Formats: sequence, structure tokens, C-alpha cells
Amino acid sequence: MISAFDSFGGSGGELIGTGYDAARAYATSVMSPYYKGCILYSEAVADAANTLADSYAAKCGAENLDEEQLQAEIDSATRGCMSLSASISGLQSKSKPAAGDAARISSLQNQLTAAQNQLTAAQKKLDNLRAFSAESPSACASADGYQGLVSKAMSGISVSFGGGGFALPEDLSWVSDVEQGWADREIAMENNYLSALEKVKNGESLTEAELTAIERYAAAYPGSVDDSVIDKVRNIRQVDKKYRSVLSNLDAGKELNEDDIGVLKDYAKSYPNRVSDYIKDVLKEESDKKIVETLKNAPRDIFTTTAVEKISSAAEDKIIDVGAKKATEKSAEIFANRYSTVLSNGKIMGKTPGATRAAREAAENSIKGTSKAIGKSVSTGIGLIAGVGIDMLFGDSAEVAWGKEITNTVTTAGAIALIEGGSVVLASVGMMANPISLGLGATVAIGVGIAYANEWARETFPEVKKFEDNVGKAVVSGWNNMVNGVKGLFSW
Repeated sequence: MISAFDSFGGSGGELIGTGYDAARAYATSVMSPYYKGCILYSEAVADAANTLADSYAAKCGAENLDEEQLQAEIDSATRGCMSLSASISGLQSKSKPAAGDAARISSLQNQLTAAQNQLTAAQKKLDNLRAFSAESPSACASADGYQGLVSKAMSGISVSFGGGGFALPEDLSWVSDVEQGWADREIAMENNYLSALEKVKNGESLTEAELTAIERYAAAYPGSVDDSVIDKVRNIRQVDKKYRSVLSNLDAGKELNEDDIGVLKDYAKSYPNRVSDYIKDVLKEESDKKIVETLKNAPRDIFTTTAVEKISSAAEDKIIDVGAKKATEKSAEIFANRYSTVLSNGKIMGKTPGATRAAREAAENSIKGTSKAIGKSVSTGIGLIAGVGIDMLFGDSAEVAWGKEITNTVTTAGAIALIEGGSVVLASVGMMANPISLGLGATVAIGVGIAYANEWARETFPEVKKFEDNVGKAVVSGWNNMVNGVKGLFSW
């Protein structure tokens, strides 16, 4: 609108005549400053709201404090403290304490401590609320000033238009104040944006005023703000919108789902000073529920880990046994053919000292090592499939079961390899007598511990659950695609 008035004001070479001259003068001298004043007023109101919101959050947190209620709470706590102190003094002053007086005094002192803590907390809240109230008028001073200028402009405009022409209002004293405010706005907009941008680069949280500063600068200078910054502001606004939606559900008495809890956790992590004690209690209650649920799953975790380990160990042992048998057969074959086997140097193996023994040992070690590696790989796959099956029997979806078991399997295998491999290194340098070889009990214990840790991580960190579920979805999706592809091959 302002640019339109300014453009019209510069049209003297195109639109000629006394009427146009008067209209151009009115547009540039009255209407353009008037709309600038309206913008300054609306932004000042928004700035005041942002300042008050940030100030309240900084001083009072996210609680909806009421001065009368706080004062009543302070008065009640004060009377309680006085009464408890009098009771304690009365019991302590008795010349002959009765049986149980010491216990009663201890109980009363605990009550007094609790009442004093309540009194201190309520007094602090009241002091913070009054400090916020004392600052509130100054936050609105700029808005009040621009409101007065806009009112004066509207009064002059209504009189001048009432005359049926473009006669300038007699009182244009407000114009200079508006133009000065507009010039100050340009400087402030630049400074506020740069200050907010610096916090974005440093990864710091943004206040309402800083979010508005970025949005306002982006609107005033299109294309000048990096898309990543705009996206960050937009994401923050979306998180705030989701948070307020969850609060509405809470106020309506609705039960929260996992997504709602995730929204509250994300908001509490990003804006700890804005989260009320009530929301903190809700999150703590949900966390306690998850701990109880994890403990309830203990028998399941132990059963699953034990069953998987037994199944995978049996498969691995079977393959290793087959390998050992083949190694023995191959060793016997080498021994039987020692006098007919010619070495690379042209000599007969059986007539070369140590050659037969070396060949037998190399063959045995090679076959046994290969069978052990194959056994470990096959047993890991079998154990993984068994774990997924057991999880699904307990009610997990295929995606959740695959995601959890892949994580548990990889982590358990890594932990066992680290323990056993590390012990080999320590034994080789003389820091241990013999390398550690973990048996079934130790392996199960490690597996159960990792399962516990994984369950806790899934509940505590939504991104862990999301990652595992995405892995599970990818596995199930890949399997479905493969099956569909095979079906397609034979559909002709």
C-alpha cells in the first residue's frame, strides 16, 4: 500500500492536472504516513505482546499465576508455620516429656519444614509476578504512543475527506513523528534480525521477539533470509502449535498418546523455562509408567534372550562339530597320502621332516576356522529370526520386532566380541593369564542387559524408537518387494 502511494506520488509526468496534483500531495503527505503509522502501531502491539510473553516466561515460568491466590496461599502457610512452631515449643518446654513426644516433635518439625518451603516458594512466585506487573506498562509505552498518532491522523483525515476534496488536514504534526518512527524501525529491524540470526548460527533457543524479528525482516526483504533460517523458524512455530494442541487435549481431559508425550518432551527440552510444573509432573508420571512397563517386560526379555541364545548356540555348535569332523577326515587323508604327495619344491611330503604335520595342522585350522565363522554367521541369522518370531508372539508388529532385534543382535555381538577380543590382546601381552570365553550364562546376561537398555532408550529417546522402527519398516518393505517381484516372475 505504501509503495502504491509513493508510486502515485511520482506520477506527475503522466497524470497532469490540478486534481491529480492535489491527490498526489494528499497521498504522499497524508495517506503514506498514515499507513506507516498503522504498521508501526500494529508492530508495536505485537512487540509488546512478545516482550510481555518472554518477560513472564523468564520471571514466572509457564504457570498461570494469580496474585490473590498466591497471597492466600502465603497467609495460610504463615498461619500453619506459626501453629506448628507453637506446638513444637510446647512439647519441647515440658519438664517431663511423655512417651512419644520425641516422635511427635520430629513429625511436627517435618511438617514445619514442608510448610516453610511452601511459604518460600509462594513468596518467590508472588515477588516475580509483581516484578513482571511493574515492567508491563513500559512494554506497552511504544504501542500507546503510536496509537495516539494514528488517532490524531484519523481525526484529520475524516475532517479533510468530509470536505469532498483532497485538502490537506490542518494538523500534520503527527507526520514527522511517524516518519521518525519509520526510520527507527528500519534500523531496529536490521539490528534485531542480525541479533536473532547470530543465535540461530550458535544453536541457541529463540524468544518470541527473535522469531518475530526474523519473520518481519524476511517479509520486508524477500529473498534476503536464507531458507534454512526460515525453515528453522517455521519448525519452531509448528512445534509450538503442536505443544499448544497437546495442552488443549490435557485441559479437555483427553488421554495422551506417544506422539503427544514426544511433543511435550521436545518442547521441554527446547524451552525448559516455558514448561509449567504441571507438565513436568505429567512427563515424570509418563516416565515412571515406562519404567514399570520395562520391569514388567523383564521375564519376556530374559525368556527371549535365553531362547535365542540357545537356538543360535545349538546351530553354531552343530556347524562347528561338522567342521571338526571334516577337519579330522582331511587330516587323515593327508597322512594316508603323505608318500604320494609332492611338495612345490619337488620333494615327497612324507620324506620331508615336519611337512606332514604342518600340512595336517594347516588343513585342520583352516577347516575349523571356516566352520566357526560360518557357524557364527548362520547362528546370528537364526537367532535374529527366532528373536523376531518371539517378539511377534508377544504382540510386537513385524516392523517393531525386526528393528529391535537387529539393534539387540548387533549390539550384543559387538559387546561379546569386544570382551573376548580384548581379553585375547591382554593375554598376549601378559596382562591376563588366559583369554575370556563367555559361556551361555554370561552371554544371556549381556543380551538381557542390552535388551533392557534398548527398551529404556526406545521409551526415553523418541529418535531411537523412530530409527529402529524405520529399520524394521525397511526390512519388511524389502521382503515384501522381493516376494512381489518373485510373484511377478511367475505371473506370466
